[in-house]
Amino acid sequence: MNKVSILIVDDDDAVCEALSDVVELRGGYSADTAGTAREALDKAREQFSNVALLDMTLPDMEGMELLRQLKELHQATEVIILTGHTSVEMAEEAVREGAFAYLVKPSSPDELMGAIEGALEKQKTSLEKE
Repeated sequence: MNKVSILIVDDDDAVCEALSDVVELRGGYSADTAGTAREALDKAREQFSNVALLDMTLPDMEGMELLRQLKELHQATEVIILTGHTSVEMAEEAVREGAFAYLVKPSSPDELMGAIEGALEKQKTSLEKE
């Protein structure tokens, strides 16, 4: 079985590094990072990611639009939104657009890993039904 792949999309290198460490060290997953939406979409076209962790504010595209485009490329990719901007309306829109979870930064490693594990379980269940 292939190793679980997590795509981390954030324009802050320190955030990408910290999230990569959590994903790789605590989860044992493979992490790939992108600093822009364009880079994330290029990587998504090259390789399927089980889960994408998306910042809502990117230099070249809003996170909600990136969420839509990633889901168009790979419906099975589960998306977790990570944002410093809390908004019930934005969280509801993200879920309507297909996001699995909406977490406020900084989130604890336990909270992040819980969301990733839940997303992977949902993905496994969905793929088994197909």
